[in-house]
Amino acid sequence: MVDRTNAPSLAMWSATKRIWKKLYGLTRESLIEGLELSRELANEHPNSAEGHKLVSILASHCTYMGYASEPKAMKAEAERSIYMALDRADNDEHIFWGLGLVLGFLQDRFDEADAAFRRAIEINPNFSLGYGGRGHMLAYAGRARESIAQSEYAIRLNPKDPSIFFRYSALAIAYFTEGDYDQSLKWARLAIERKPSYWMPHALLTASLALLERREHARSSAQILRQLFPNITLSTLPIEPVRPLEPKRKFYEALLSVGIPN
Repeated sequence: MVDRTNAPSLAMWSATKRIWKKLYGLTRESLIEGLELSRELANEHPNSAEGHKLVSILASHCTYMGYASEPKAMKAEAERSIYMALDRADNDEHIFWGLGLVLGFLQDRFDEADAAFRRAIEINPNFSLGYGGRGHMLAYAGRARESIAQSEYAIRLNPKDPSIFFRYSALAIAYFTEGDYDQSLKWARLAIERKPSYWMPHALLTASLALLERREHARSSAQILRQLFPNITLSTLPIEPVRPLEPKRKFYEALLSVGIPN
């Protein structure tokens, strides 16, 4: 969590610790508060990687968790800030993890994202977030078998990770991409158990139920999704949970069939 090229002051260490705590709160309020604190840290210490890195990581999380009021601007901030961090420190696994999030989650630049996650893991071979981020990105890239292996390994490395619902969501995506809707359903439910307010597993659960012809349950799931996000439509999902062409078509048609508007 610290810039290994520069010894941080006690004040910076205290600030970064507070920001990471906000990040791991993983609520709308905690992430937005953490982002504001990160911006302050970046402004106070512009030559350190710490603030810029944290701005990017918090902005990325706000974006794909659906908490960004201006998603395009926040995506741009995430990208700009991670490259500013990388200019200041090139041996921090969290920076390369953050770079992978920007490239893979927000921009579909999967090969570059893969290289970034691999570099994070090279720096720290026990870095569960690196494996988890790579697993999630590989699911978006349609590399389901590799995705599942990476996500499972991340879970074994850190089974008590407060963000483990991301691992479960990645497994749901990977199995959905393979057309194994029973497994997608299983992992989406586990993700919801850990993070009921996160939109993505609700969307995956709803689509999986619809494709399994469990229409009543699918409509009930869609209703919960609309209660969580009253204005949700297929065109305003924070990011695309399913990206390979044919599985994506099935995903959107399934949601449309149970009442999520276009």
